[in-house]
Amino acid sequence: MSISSRLRAWFARCRALLGRRRDDAALDEEIELHLALMEERFIARGLSASDARREARRAFGGVQQLRESHREGRGFPWITDIAQDGSYALRMLRRQPLFTIAAVLTLALGVGANTAVFSVVDAVLLRPLPYPSPDRVERVGWNWDDRSPAIGALAPYKFEYLRDHSRAFEQLAVWQAATRDIAAGGAGGPVNVLRVSNEFFPVVGSWPARGRAFTGAEQHPGAADVAILSDACWSARFGRNLSAIGATVRLDDRPYLVVGVMPPAFAFPELASPVDVVVPLALQADPHDLGANYSVIGRVRPGLPRAAIQADLDRVVDQLRRERPDQFSGAGERAVLMTFEDINLAGVARPLWALLAGVGVVLLIACTNVANLLLARGTTRLPELAIRAAIGASRARIIRQGMTEGIVLAVIGGVVGVTLGTIGVRAFLGLASADIARLDQVRLDRTVLAFTTIIVIVTGVLFGLASTQIAVRRPVALTMRGSATAESGRQLRQWMIGIEAGLAMLLLVVAVLLSSAFYQLSHTDLGFDPRGLIAVSFRRTPAPFRSAERLRVTERELVTRLGAIPGVRAAAATSVAPLGERGRNIPMTVVGRPDLSEGAVEWRAVSREYADVLGLRLRAGRWFTAEEIAANRPVTVVDGSLAARYWPGANPIGQRIWLGVFRGEIRAGTAPTALEVIGVINDVRDLGPTRAPRRMALVPLSGTTGMPTFLVRGDRVSLDALATAVRATDAALPEPIVSTLESRLAARLSKDRFALLLTQIFAAVALLLTAIGVYGVVSWIVRHATKEIAIRMALGAARARVLRDVLLRGMVPVCLGLMLGGGASLVP
Repeated sequence: MSISSRLRAWFARCRALLGRRRDDAALDEEIELHLALMEERFIARGLSASDARREARRAFGGVQQLRESHREGRGFPWITDIAQDGSYALRMLRRQPLFTIAAVLTLALGVGANTAVFSVVDAVLLRPLPYPSPDRVERVGWNWDDRSPAIGALAPYKFEYLRDHSRAFEQLAVWQAATRDIAAGGAGGPVNVLRVSNEFFPVVGSWPARGRAFTGAEQHPGAADVAILSDACWSARFGRNLSAIGATVRLDDRPYLVVGVMPPAFAFPELASPVDVVVPLALQADPHDLGANYSVIGRVRPGLPRAAIQADLDRVVDQLRRERPDQFSGAGERAVLMTFEDINLAGVARPLWALLAGVGVVLLIACTNVANLLLARGTTRLPELAIRAAIGASRARIIRQGMTEGIVLAVIGGVVGVTLGTIGVRAFLGLASADIARLDQVRLDRTVLAFTTIIVIVTGVLFGLASTQIAVRRPVALTMRGSATAESGRQLRQWMIGIEAGLAMLLLVVAVLLSSAFYQLSHTDLGFDPRGLIAVSFRRTPAPFRSAERLRVTERELVTRLGAIPGVRAAAATSVAPLGERGRNIPMTVVGRPDLSEGAVEWRAVSREYADVLGLRLRAGRWFTAEEIAANRPVTVVDGSLAARYWPGANPIGQRIWLGVFRGEIRAGTAPTALEVIGVINDVRDLGPTRAPRRMALVPLSGTTGMPTFLVRGDRVSLDALATAVRATDAALPEPIVSTLESRLAARLSKDRFALLLTQIFAAVALLLTAIGVYGVVSWIVRHATKEIAIRMALGAARARVLRDVLLRGMVPVCLGLMLGGGASLVP
């Protein structure tokens, strides 16, 4: 057949498909004409009218088969069959509204939960990062030893050495994030500031859309302050006016010249919050500075595997170790290649994958319930299916009809499920911790909808197979052997409910274990009681308060004012408050023992009321006196972990330490004063219950650490009253940030609480669906055993015996499933 003939035949089939009713009417008219002519011939032979009609139809053959054959020859039969099956499926669902509502809502719960959780997993874990060739963007961290996890930051000298000697990286950039107060375009408020080195823009593959990037000269200390605005900040502060380039903005009262604007698509997912302003990072690569305080991101050369990149880092670190052994405090220190998940999603990735598995279990339970409903309905349709098989329907045709019904039901449930998933995403974002990276990118996009479509199609096919599995065994004898088929359907439904109960038990036990673990975590001894503690902090230190004397006077006045507020029992000041603020780590050496050194000890300046406000416990020695604080004497109070490390079994009181000295060498930016240890306090988990206590040295607050944070302990203290007291103290003070330490602790535990809450919700849904399924199985058993029960009771069977037999039939598979599910949940 030529191509033109094939095209004509194809167009003819399309016309026939569109004009199906017209062609069917013409065919029926022609069939009736043939039958009428044949009847006339039989009447002419002497037959009666009724006999002639019967003989004519017998001689003509099957009318319905002729219609089907004609339709197959003139159009696309598979399209016609699908349309007929779909129409029939919809009619069947309309005839049984209770069944339809129960099946659709059950399936919608499973699909909706999976859609919501997968949309978060896709945005946070699966979606490529918004960089050109994101697989070539890597992060470099530092590992102090093999026993502790690596941190995603480097010391400045180590960074510059890696940048200059690495062969695996095309570019290496360093960055830091901070929150600053901005004054620009007549508006002010806090903004997220990103400090970056000049290599940052080629690493992330994004440059200013307007203006220019930073020059090399602007990266050096003492250079003019310049800034690049984000597109959102440019719109909010300058109304997208091009005059913004060349204008001046003030960050913490410091003027910055705007030299560029980033494109709207610019994103830096390493931070949980969008970047508002980018400024140069004037890095001072002092070899005396061992503080790992600078995050590093780089773009590797094409085609290099991660093993080769790590080998290159090891080579450079070994070379640095030979040249500058003073840069290392232990033999296990090394630079490590880290992933985005290692740094930004630690403690988030595994719970999200676990949640996705949990909602997958919920979907399995929902599908099992719907399959049971379809099996029950299929049992009642056995006579219908037997008749269809008897008049010529093949097994494949019956299965196809069942699969079509299952897919139609799954599609309806999927549409409702996507609606529930949209609501679930909003609830998810409302409950989730705000510091989860890329959470702002969660949405129902094509990937999520494709995932949902796959779920719907697979479940639809499985539903169709479940609804016809009994019918296709003996399609002709179904009505003759209804009891056998009913028995096989009963057994299948019972074991499916057993599997469902096992899955629900698995989720329930996991939820209980997580609840127990979270309870223990939330009741971990922090070394202080956060209840009734309130922190009053400031984002910046204004210029008038950069004088140590004025800051010291303001600190004492604020402590007095805050302590006089009704409900306040005590107030104190500290350079860093627990639970939420980043401290300052500093090298330390025991005087006279340069071998007893540490690269980073937590250093904290506190007022004399600090121990009373926090409720710290003295293990040895004493606390600072007012005279020692006023005279800024060189004394320190250390925690128990520091004392146990450097003076194990000995009395640390009277010992002396250098802060800012490492192995006898003075480090930059520190005052090398020998401090006498006058007391030992209990260990404090100031970073929250999930982090180990840091070795800490406390010194008197001297007014040289910038604006302190004030801590208040009391009962039913008004937060507004605290803010008002700050404003009344000095009009030059910045707007205070007032928060309770309980809220800070809750923020530290928010990720764990969020995972626990969702697991509990999914376990409750699974338990509800399982209970509905068990009820359905038991009621189905009773309904189909009514005659048997009646006969047994008529013959004298006791009511309790009959009840026991019915419950055993339904509950034995359930109990087995519960035991297997409970055992599976305890497997490590």
